[in-house]
Amino acid sequence: MTIEYKKIVFGIPTIESEFYIYSYLLKICQEIIYTKEKISSFRMILAICINGDDRGISSEILKLKKKYQSELEFVILFEKNKGKNRALNKILNFSRKENAEIIHFLDDDVIIKKGSIAKNILELLKFNKAYNSKIVLVGSNFLGIKERFYDFIKNYKFFKGIYLYFLHRILILPFLKIEEQPSFCIGSSLCGFLDEYPDYPDDTTEIADDGFIGNFFLVKGKEKYIEFGINPIIKPKNSIIYFRISKFYKEWLKQQIRIFVGVYYSYLYYKNEMKLFEEYFCWKYSVGKNLRKRTMDFRLSFFLLRIFQKQIYKKSMKIIKNKQKLEWNIAKSTKNMKG
Repeated sequence: MTIEYKKIVFGIPTIESEFYIYSYLLKICQEIIYTKEKISSFRMILAICINGDDRGISSEILKLKKKYQSELEFVILFEKNKGKNRALNKILNFSRKENAEIIHFLDDDVIIKKGSIAKNILELLKFNKAYNSKIVLVGSNFLGIKERFYDFIKNYKFFKGIYLYFLHRILILPFLKIEEQPSFCIGSSLCGFLDEYPDYPDDTTEIADDGFIGNFFLVKGKEKYIEFGINPIIKPKNSIIYFRISKFYKEWLKQQIRIFVGVYYSYLYYKNEMKLFEEYFCWKYSVGKNLRKRTMDFRLSFFLLRIFQKQIYKKSMKIIKNKQKLEWNIAKSTKNMKG
């Protein structure tokens, strides 16, 4: 007799990743296999969607498929039209055809604290059992990786290394362990029940994937949240992912503008719910003033970060006013992974 296991699809969209995908994916595979050991009642599938041109990415994935084929199912999907939301929807469509119960999205450059994926899925199942509801989004907390002064001096000319190190100290500020975590999830690591998981808006809308999905679940779970305090967005305490901060100001600024514009359109999509968003997603480090928690912080790094954020806001609003289109691309300095 064949046992039919429920399925979890781990979805990873990727673009122009041929020079780093193998090293990151290797760690992700190990984490998914660990999750499989902890939650053995599910069949787990890793679905990677290559967005745009292949560029040799599939060859790197196939190396890992060969390495882990006895422990993990691999599926490679292709989405020729560039856009992260299109790649995410491709994975969602595949997951529905597989009749999967849970979708867990990960970024292709995510570094995961051991056990975090299992914690996310167990929290999802716990919520469903407690409230008989699948209207919930579970995501990891996220922390920036602190780079050492020595590495900047070693890899760059002396004065440039000093400049880049102090820039790093400013840009990493919101993502330090000592800082308050925001209530929103980011697309680097989040999951939900496929029954309640929506398609993402097309990339032509400029809507950010993680901005949209958090808003969607908050609005859908609004009634029970307000009436009974049942939170539709959960971030388990010890579920943590780590990411690298852009090393160069122009690269960081370009990345942050793309994020701000995408989040702006995400809020515009649910413009009648702005009061709810302002209360729920309020955070010390938000770029937009309406979503920023008022605080007294006299650190020089905080003051300089605020100046940088004013540039993000100014340039982003110009893009929005002129209805410019932004492409999904990578920040190369964040992809340098050792070991």
